[in-house]
Amino acid sequence: MRTRLLSCLLILLALGASCSNPAEPDSTCVDPAPAKSGPCPMNYNPVCGCNGRTYANSCEASNAGVLSTTPGPCQ
Repeated sequence: MRTRLLSCLLILLALGASCSNPAEPDSTCVDPAPAKSGPCPMNYNPVCGCNGRTYANSCEASNAGVLSTTPGPCQ
């Protein structure tokens, strides 16, 4: 009985861990149809997108549809 319970708990933990993939953006992070898609300045001022990718500047992140960024490259 105890072994069966432990097995069930391990399976549930494994399933829960596999459900969240930070590499896949959700709709609250990346807009699939970004409103802005014009040219960006060539300045390098890196920002980290909520999707975990580093963009050269906030304009490039915006053009990619990223809805929120933080200053600096992603770690």
